[in-house]
Amino acid sequence: MNQASWIIKEFATLPSTQDKAKELALSSDFKNTTFAVIASAQTSGRGRHGNHWVSPAGNLYATLRLPFSEDNDKAGHYVFLTSLALCEVMRAGLINERAEKIKIKWPNDLLFEEAKLSGILLETELKGAQITDIFIGMGVNLAIAPEFAMDLLSLGYGEISPKDFLNRFLVSFEKYKALYEEKGFAEIKALWLVRAKGIGQSIKVRGAQDTKYGVFDGLDDDGALILRLDNGETQRIRAGEVHLQ
Repeated sequence: MNQASWIIKEFATLPSTQDKAKELALSSDFKNTTFAVIASAQTSGRGRHGNHWVSPAGNLYATLRLPFSEDNDKAGHYVFLTSLALCEVMRAGLINERAEKIKIKWPNDLLFEEAKLSGILLETELKGAQITDIFIGMGVNLAIAPEFAMDLLSLGYGEISPKDFLNRFLVSFEKYKALYEEKGFAEIKALWLVRAKGIGQSIKVRGAQDTKYGVFDGLDDDGALILRLDNGETQRIRAGEVHLQ
């Protein structure tokens, strides 16, 4: 794999790579520039819904900044590009039996069986009503994992530095981004679905207001989860925490 031609800003310790990327994006030096921020450790890393992301040294903590000028409803597609690229890089370093057990959990996690390997956080910045920037935060358990999670080293991935893993990821991300730009989300969706956790299975989706039960029937064209209810009707879920039944 060739190294991706990204600007990578490296830091020893940051409160949050996401916040640092947003700070850099405001400076004239990085106006309309695609770049990545990586830190050896974070003191205030966060996941979705503001949840704390445990961030000891040895794992990958990074954020991508992408200037954005497309329709706002396409911004969420970049979570799927990111998860495909992460899945590809993780699987490439493992024997087939273990590689195939790495799955993508809607909307933003990668799992080995039931144990979490990685999480993705997509945030946007607006100018008026238009999204102008996408920030994609990633945490990957390379060598250390919290309780009930998993790390790649324990699976036999081999030692790899966070920056080397990031470079591998960026090459893969650029490949999926080019595919998306050429063929649209339908192609990305098809690739994502064959790597997804729980397709065709009974799930519950815990939302902010309620919990829904049904069968994970797929994705719609904006990336929402299609949930088939017991009465045969379908609902589109745009946010929530998925649990297999």
